[in-house]
Amino acid sequence: MRVRELVLGSLAITASLQFAVGATAQVYPSRPITIVVPYTAGSPTDIVGRLIAESMSRTLKTPVLIENVGGTRSRASGESCGRRPQIKAFAVTTPTRLKSLLNVPTASEADLKDLEISVWHGLYAPSGTPEYALDQLNDALKRGLKYPHIITRLADLGTEPVAEEGASREVHRAFLASEVARWKPIIEAAGAFVE
Repeated sequence: MRVRELVLGSLAITASLQFAVGATAQVYPSRPITIVVPYTAGSPTDIVGRLIAESMSRTLKTPVLIENVGGTRSRASGESCGRRPQIKAFAVTTPTRLKSLLNVPTASEADLKDLEISVWHGLYAPSGTPEYALDQLNDALKRGLKYPHIITRLADLGTEPVAEEGASREVHRAFLASEVARWKPIIEAAGAFVE
């Protein structure tokens, strides 16, 4: 899944996944699923994670829980943005205008031709997760992103889900590889590394 969002984040489904063996191998999930959000509660990534958890829980008919593991940095940056009385958008850095900000031009339309940055979220499962479980999770994600109230809530946040064809595991894997290839030399040249 790729979501154009304010904060880059990834969501991980943790090892609370239980896999059945033998004749019941297709029964999944058999217990609650936990999504680990690497930011504090209330952060933009947490809000998106909770929307995803709600929609997947509805589709899978199993509780999908959120576990926040973020520090204070993400909260501080979110709070500092919230203190500003008004923010004027001059351009969006996505290739096309956002439905929630149709009157705001793209960077390309604003004569910033090579400025295209989409911030996104990905949902990841532990290594060794069976294919049938990954397929069911991916299906639940795709179906959940179609719920009208989820689309509306994401639009309220100034974001939108990726089109269904972009929400496949294969497409996301290729997208992730292209993003790593794109940003790795820039990050290395800047000497900016997460400690």
